[in-house]
Amino acid sequence: MNDKMNLINLIGLVLNFAGTFLVAISFGSYPGGVGGHLVDNGRRTPIAYLLHSWLFKIGIGLIILGFAIQIIPASSFLWQK
Repeated sequence: MNDKMNLINLIGLVLNFAGTFLVAISFGSYPGGVGGHLVDNGRRTPIAYLLHSWLFKIGIGLIILGFAIQIIPASSFLWQK
């Protein structure tokens, strides 16, 4: 039972990492180099821009799925008598 639970947790962890990576690469600077900037004490900071909305959606889905996969065995372990 413990090996099975470790494998399920590992799968959930891998899905969380993959989802986080996809969300991170879905953002970038404004296409064409022209975009909004925030000015703070004379320093220009570019505003992040969502480049690939489908990568963002898949990444969020993978994070949610990975969390659910990790929480289901943990909850069954906590509620056993």
